Amino acid sequence: MKPSHSYLSQIFYDQTDATGVMYHANYITLFERARTNWFQVLGISQEKMKNELGVCFTIASLEVKYYRPAKLDDEVIVTVILERARKASMEFSQTMVYAREPDVTLAALTVRAGCVDMAKFRPCAMPDEVLKLLELYVR
Repeated sequence: MKPSHSYLSQIFYDQTDATGVMYHANYITLFERARTNWFQVLGISQEKMKNELGVCFTIASLEVKYYRPAKLDDEVIVTVILERARKASMEFSQTMVYAREPDVTLAALTVRAGCVDMAKFRPCAMPDEVLKLLELYVR
């Protein structure tokens, strides 16, 4: 199996609701940060893609399942696994676990992102060098 990427984060006050539990939309934010960090680790600059190539990634669909609450001051680990890389899209599975109990899943996400031409905001092929790199990491 190809390696996954892990991203460590802490739950801060501004991410929680009145009960001290992380607000549901902020799980999606942490999943996004983990994918962005993974791209950075691979050397894929989304800023360069946007400014120099006129393409960007956009979310086509996502599904989140919540199992346990992340609470104020918890440390969590978010994993990124690339399930598929196609010419104009990619699919990921991600999990969030407690850093102190990595066998306890807090939430799971499946997401499909597409590559779009920024001028037309229509689907387009990923840059060849990006697709070739991603293909090395498909599970």
